[in-house]
Amino acid sequence: MIRILIIEDEVVIAEDLAEVCRSYGYEVLEPAFTPGDALIKLESEQVDLVLLDINLDSSINGIEIASYINNNLQIPFIYLSSYSDPKTVTEASATKPMAYITKPFKRSDIFTTVEIAIQNFNLLKSKGFPSLEKVNEKLLGKLTNREYELLSYIHQGKSNKELSELYGISINTVKSHLRNCYIKMDVKSRVEALSKMRQF
Repeated sequence: MIRILIIEDEVVIAEDLAEVCRSYGYEVLEPAFTPGDALIKLESEQVDLVLLDINLDSSINGIEIASYINNNLQIPFIYLSSYSDPKTVTEASATKPMAYITKPFKRSDIFTTVEIAIQNFNLLKSKGFPSLEKVNEKLLGKLTNREYELLSYIHQGKSNKELSELYGISINTVKSHLRNCYIKMDVKSRVEALSKMRQF
């Protein structure tokens, strides 16, 4: 049975979501109403999917929790938000959610979105990340070990800033390395690069 963790600071919405999820046969953990509680539950419980509110009443928002999930847990999550403005959607998209549900939601939206999210996540997980050898077989300009490593970190959702800190180099140097990758792969952005990697 799929175990769902709801991270939502509004108690009524969290309880409504929990009831909807249970009605479709999912197991729902006790909702997390604060980022601190969310992190404890994520680390201590078996969680198969997270329903994550973006705008939590805290200095830590849902997008930051999503980055933590990507970097440490590798489990799928679906954003919930009453906002659908370009800035919010762009920031949210960068963390690779499985879906984005706009409030107010319909009961049927939850079931269809959760089912598709789980299937897509399992498909991505099964495909994994292609080996350097497999990638270089398809490219005229061969990737170096470092360039391949950078692409694998991008696949995990790491930002240029995080890569800069990880390698102890400037963000401009990270961008320069990535530009070399893009040239060799004949793409223009990280989105296109990841899409091409998936084709391998």
